[in-house]
Amino acid sequence: MAWAALPVAGILLLAGCGDDDKDDKGSSSTAPSSAPSSQAPAPSSAAPTSAKPTGASSAPAGAVDQSTWSADQKAAAAAYGSLFDPKTPVADRKALITDSESIAPLIDGLLAHPVMGTASLKVKDVKVTGDKAAVTFDVLISGAPAYENRTGEAVKVDGKWKVSKSVICGFGQGLGVQLPPGCAA
Repeated sequence: MAWAALPVAGILLLAGCGDDDKDDKGSSSTAPSSAPSSQAPAPSSAAPTSAKPTGASSAPAGAVDQSTWSADQKAAAAAYGSLFDPKTPVADRKALITDSESIAPLIDGLLAHPVMGTASLKVKDVKVTGDKAAVTFDVLISGAPAYENRTGEAVKVDGKWKVSKSVICGFGQGLGVQLPPGCAA
């Protein structure tokens, strides 16, 4: 595939994609109406673990106070943040995705794209239910908000939180690229 030829607008769509196995309803994103929604419903549970930012903190304006978050919330948020951190080695970024071997060509293409070198995430909320978490985040390109209030899934595998491969498949779907067979599983 000619990943380098993908337009920047197409890469920005990857922020608009999430778990395509869930209903896409009620997106509050500022993304163009043609971009797929990633507002997946939060996992249902009688008592999800969720800490909302509270009170004043020493964090910069607009930052999320994670000091009240559980270890699982922090770890799920860190998986998303590290996946979008260009300073994180590619091998480590791949290890942050569930079943990454089954969608390796898609991951390689997305991670190699130049725009990914300027993309970052600001995790705003994490709702943990068992070994799954709904992660709400903003995508920043060169530090500026590109897509806000996007939701994706994190999964705890062997004690470590990872980004669900369905999120990455959703990114590829939003770009209109040929999805590897692993996205169907």
